[in-house]
Amino acid sequence: MLKLLKSKGLTLVEVLGSVLLFMIATLGLFSVYVQSGTVSKRAEYAYNAYHLAKNHVERLKTVSFEELQTAGETDTALDKDGHPNINGEFVRSTAVVPNYAGYSSLTQVAVSVSYRFKGVLSGSPMQIVTVIFNGG
Repeated sequence: MLKLLKSKGLTLVEVLGSVLLFMIATLGLFSVYVQSGTVSKRAEYAYNAYHLAKNHVERLKTVSFEELQTAGETDTALDKDGHPNINGEFVRSTAVVPNYAGYSSLTQVAVSVSYRFKGVLSGSPMQIVTVIFNGG
């Protein structure tokens, strides 16, 4: 009975320990929240880079076969809409290989688009490679 009367509340050390544990758990959850935002933003950039590459390939399919031979480019800065912009977040390169596999009616086109995320260029670009046939 004497023991029950002595333990009426929490000590300051127990309260501080509980607050510390709560703050550590909250910091862990906040870190997960920040990381998920970063991963989501990277995925958005990768998605945009893929679509910029795909749209450029589709655009190249519509030009004349003679113009296609001069479509090569290296490190063209683009905005998110695909317009050339020196301050753009995306970088596109286009490689054109005429007479693909020894056939004068085939041209290979490879479009690569990288993105800048937090000032750093992505390590692996989104790349689309296709062969265009001169049916005319």
